[in-house]
Amino acid sequence: MNTECTPENRDTDGGMTRRGFLVSSAAAALWCLTGCRGRPPLRGSEKNLILIVSDTLRADHLGYYGSHLGVTPHMDALADRGTVFENAISCAPLTGASHASLMTGAYQTRHGIAGNQGKIPSRLVTLAQACRGAGYQTAAIVSNPVLSRRNLPGIDRGFDRYDADFPAMERNRDTPYRDATDTTAATLDWFKAVPRSPFFLWLHYQEPHGPYEVPDRSLLTKVGSLAPQSGEASTLPLLRGNFGQGGIPRYQVLGSTRDPAHYRAQYAARIAYVDGHVGRVLEEVRRLGLEEDTVVVLTSDHGELLGEHDYYFQHGITVLQPVLHVPLILAGPGIDVGGRVPALVSNTDIMPTLLDLLDIGSEDLGEQMDGHTLVPRLQGTPEGEGHYVYAMCERTREWCLLKGRHKFTLGERTPENAERLIDIEEDPAEERDVSAEYPEVAERLKAALLRFRSASPDVLSAGEPRTSRLTDADRRRLRALGYLD
Repeated sequence: MNTECTPENRDTDGGMTRRGFLVSSAAAALWCLTGCRGRPPLRGSEKNLILIVSDTLRADHLGYYGSHLGVTPHMDALADRGTVFENAISCAPLTGASHASLMTGAYQTRHGIAGNQGKIPSRLVTLAQACRGAGYQTAAIVSNPVLSRRNLPGIDRGFDRYDADFPAMERNRDTPYRDATDTTAATLDWFKAVPRSPFFLWLHYQEPHGPYEVPDRSLLTKVGSLAPQSGEASTLPLLRGNFGQGGIPRYQVLGSTRDPAHYRAQYAARIAYVDGHVGRVLEEVRRLGLEEDTVVVLTSDHGELLGEHDYYFQHGITVLQPVLHVPLILAGPGIDVGGRVPALVSNTDIMPTLLDLLDIGSEDLGEQMDGHTLVPRLQGTPEGEGHYVYAMCERTREWCLLKGRHKFTLGERTPENAERLIDIEEDPAEERDVSAEYPEVAERLKAALLRFRSASPDVLSAGEPRTSRLTDADRRRLRALGYLD
């Protein structure tokens, strides 16, 4: 089943949102993305692209999303000169599944990766492949081992350089990663060696992902003392593992402290830490005279639970809004300055939007993507309330759909959330099921969610990643585009 052909994935006028993808007849024969011969590269607009992903970053901790903590001056400065999507939703509360969708424009029902492991199918062209096929120099500097070639095969496809060096170890478990200081240093070194434009750089920071250690203690002073949440105990127990309600996950433990307000302050300080590094990178872009020719995107793979529904300092266990709502800020040429877009959008929309902005792509390539280009919104054109947005959680086998102000959830392992309709505008804490009050809305959204889920009923089977192989039709399409010999 091709999900983008179902009614819920169409514009309100019934047409597919591919505007901007038909750039020229040459787009139907993109340069071979694996080094094939015979076709010239499609030279798009010659804009550079920098995609910055800050892991585990809740949208509501940025100033432009309503935070008064003052920990994101550089991210907010980027928003000042671009457009902010106020309701961007990640399709998964886990790094692997979310990035697979970010880099292919496809939902889990198409690429088959529901958790933190799996192979991106060869039939799906990645953002980096599309950029390299258009003559871009491509590089990735990543900081989370989930994004390694071994763990997520195919995530590196299309990159001339894929820097996945993890020299540090987490505080409480045998997990390597790269600290923001080292990530920024590698990025600045890459800028020194960049021989030409256009380029596509994907920069991934592990922060603010836990454990919430803060290298610069002055950042905690900046955050200050945070008030406890209403009705919350001042001391929490430790969980037996890393997932569950009512306590602190084992890998998050910071010394003998059990005060949840302290952990929330540490989380905010880690955001301030990565914000400073984002500022250093953007300052280097300015110093090199690249700002006017560079599209910059800032987002996250997912958020974090900080006590909502009694879940503390974890993600990957539910589809509640704090783990799905992520920042999405775009700035640069072709993007409205000071724009704010309230409509729901998905992280699957990022790839088609960026290809559209760079004038790279084709109608055939668009067929693999469930996402929609957001370029009209970036240029100030309203387009109704938007399309359906989906998400799923592997661990609890939850699926959800968002449309306008409503969110419908199906939970296979959570009886209390088996079927719920939430008005997320009136009830952002997601505490009250309103299915009985709006039965027609509940039935309509449930039917749409079931259609979406039926596109790949085994995607969450036993928690195992689904593998996909190239069909003969896939090979013919990719060969026609120049992606295969």
